[in-house]
Amino acid sequence: MVRYFSYFSMVPVGYGNWFPIITAFLSVIIVLLLLAGMKKVNTGNTVEILLIICIISQLLLWLLFNSVSAVGVCVMVLHIIVFILQMFQKRKLGK
Repeated sequence: MVRYFSYFSMVPVGYGNWFPIITAFLSVIIVLLLLAGMKKVNTGNTVEILLIICIISQLLLWLLFNSVSAVGVCVMVLHIIVFILQMFQKRKLGK
């Protein structure tokens, strides 16, 4: 029987699946860092590292728990898009 839960739900954690909650909390931290970056605070490297951790977390979720869903794919694609945009911004600024 397949059941789907929110990324912020603690039910998967009870089954030993920490990856959705890790992805959710890191995504919130990434958004806060990107908002802080708009105020000219240098957060580029931290955001890139957290995005890589989120992408790896999604991949491990799919590989270890075989739980691929449309929402999970969309979340991962959005993380990849933000990572690519961060790389372009970093290249544009010459860092």
